[in-house]
Amino acid sequence: MMPRKTCLTCFVFLLFLVEVIENATGARCYACSYLFSGHDGAYGYDCVNDTSNFATTSQIQCQMPRKCIIKAVYDKNALRLLSMDKGCQVPQGESGCVAPEGIRPVCYHNCDTDLCNSIDGNLILKYVPYLGRGTSASSSGLCVTFMAAVLAGYSSL
Repeated sequence: MMPRKTCLTCFVFLLFLVEVIENATGARCYACSYLFSGHDGAYGYDCVNDTSNFATTSQIQCQMPRKCIIKAVYDKNALRLLSMDKGCQVPQGESGCVAPEGIRPVCYHNCDTDLCNSIDGNLILKYVPYLGRGTSASSSGLCVTFMAAVLAGYSSL
């Protein structure tokens, strides 16, 4: 017969392993893409704002350290969404908007609960609301200040 302390240690270790395995699985994520095309860009826009009802949306199982993501790319004035991807990948940074070298501002959203990337993929409305019609105040002051400086630079071109 095993000593009581050994049994307790084995039990605690098994609980730890179960927790590690469950956390390694990660979340289920939506996967779809949008690319502005045509005269109005309406084709495929349901991936952006009605993900669960978009005809080609799929659900994928995300494995840690990957998370559910949304990546949105805009024109130089951040007024038109040029492309948007929803899926599962290792995050490329924190959620928010950045203007990389070049002329395409990019916004990211990372999350790790089941189907959490179902939110509206036009992220500029969430993270830089004064550029769009959104009212969310979740963007950081640094992000807003940075985007304002970038847009001011573009408007002077």
